[in-house]
Amino acid sequence: MKEEYKNPVPKGDHLSGEIEITRQIALFENEYLRIYNDRVIFPSGKEGTYFRLETPTNLGVGVLPVTEQGALLLIKTYRHAARGWGYEMPKGGVGQGEDAEQAARRELMEETGYAADRLVYLGEYYESPAIYSSKMKFYLGLDCHRVEDIRCEDTEAISAVEQVEAGDFLKKSCELDFCDAITELAYYKYLAYKEGEYEL
Repeated sequence: MKEEYKNPVPKGDHLSGEIEITRQIALFENEYLRIYNDRVIFPSGKEGTYFRLETPTNLGVGVLPVTEQGALLLIKTYRHAARGWGYEMPKGGVGQGEDAEQAARRELMEETGYAADRLVYLGEYYESPAIYSSKMKFYLGLDCHRVEDIRCEDTEAISAVEQVEAGDFLKKSCELDFCDAITELAYYKYLAYKEGEYEL
């Protein structure tokens, strides 16, 4: 079933130094993404266009899972745009009628077969704020334990779930065709959590 796009978009005011949208022009839409080429006025007063992407809910989630023994869980996945394999944490979109924590637990279970006893919220970030409207909420999944086999979606290419010691993470993340910046950000947030900068 196709999800509806119901995201209010602030128009902005070029006289206040913002990029003002004068007309939203949708070029393409499917169940995952809508692409705009907005007519805009820049702070300089120059008129032009600006490319923008959004998702139906404009919210994604990512979970960095940590096992009961303290190892990190990474999925080995093939990404279409990168045309190669890389290691990532489980992540995905928040569905209609689903809150971010529910989505995080679902993505973790689907992509790894593991469940987390606790989720620690690590913040909300834009993946690419120049063109992408969607935000991502990060969680640390603590005391993760295996529940079932992975049951990823038909459109995903996940070949393995691997346990990696925290100290080996950076080396491991560079072993394949691409490194995932979102996963590396979550790793550094995890290190900050371990140092006591986040509280349960």
